[in-house]
Amino acid sequence: MKAHRGAPAPPRVFVAYDFKDQDSEKFFADLRSALSHSQRDAAVELLNGRVGPGESWAVEVRDRIAKSRLVIADVSLNSLEVYFECGLAWGHGKTLCPVVRTSDRMVHVPNWLRDIQVVDYSKELKLDELLAKIRQSCVDKPPRQRNRCEIAIPGKIEIVAMDAATLERQNASVKAVCGQYGMEYTPSSQLTDKELSTELPVSISSASLLVINIDGKFSDSDLFGVFCTGAILSHPSSGVSSKKLLKQVRVVTHGKTAKSIKIFPDAAKRIPNVKIIEPKALDEELHAFGESYRRWVALQSQDDKERSDAAKTRRQRRK
Repeated sequence: MKAHRGAPAPPRVFVAYDFKDQDSEKFFADLRSALSHSQRDAAVELLNGRVGPGESWAVEVRDRIAKSRLVIADVSLNSLEVYFECGLAWGHGKTLCPVVRTSDRMVHVPNWLRDIQVVDYSKELKLDELLAKIRQSCVDKPPRQRNRCEIAIPGKIEIVAMDAATLERQNASVKAVCGQYGMEYTPSSQLTDKELSTELPVSISSASLLVINIDGKFSDSDLFGVFCTGAILSHPSSGVSSKKLLKQVRVVTHGKTAKSIKIFPDAAKRIPNVKIIEPKALDEELHAFGESYRRWVALQSQDDKERSDAAKTRRQRRK
């Protein structure tokens, strides 16, 4: 549904789901049909992650999520792509509504995602509940939204790790690199299952380089890392001046690398800011980020000097 020139765009709802799953496809079709038959909700535009030939998935889907008021995520299958899109939604400050096809799928939903009410859409009553949620977000009184990952600290490195020994080694490497390149060092804290939450700590949401450790076991912490990646890349650069520092994500695989690589979404792997690496490659990546930060500081200094010179010139002309 396209808005006429000059007319406001219709309220949008983005639905994240696995395109290969017939039940999820049917859910999307049923939801679209229910909206079209509701006089109050017919103006709502329902979107998904399908993009046309030649379009950039990362740019287009990020744009669709950014322009939506509500994101409904079918987490019945623990799809990596869906969790990545959930992270994008969180980073853009969108209301997130996770759903499952049947109540028995609820046990597969990570504990950290269950702090948001998960809706079982197998019953007509639950579909009505979703329509009410859409109406609340898009028609009646839309909630005020704020970007959660828009402002990041240039040069800030954060590690997401559940293993204490891994975290200690990587913190030591980060400390050495920060000292060499003049970046502020703050040690990352070990995360526990109880601390995983959709409300990301500021230490993660403000990072310019996020180091994520995954073991390829499809654990809650692995899915949390996928969610964090989406959140960070919802706004892919850091800094508030005209000179931006691109945010980076490094996914460190442990155990069987081939298996670990499969536990990261294809959409994220296609983004240049994301690299999947083995533990031995982390030091090299940290130094590469340090060099990027050093170049950014030089450009920032040049930019500041040019603005200062321009201001000085204007003052002299006024004399």
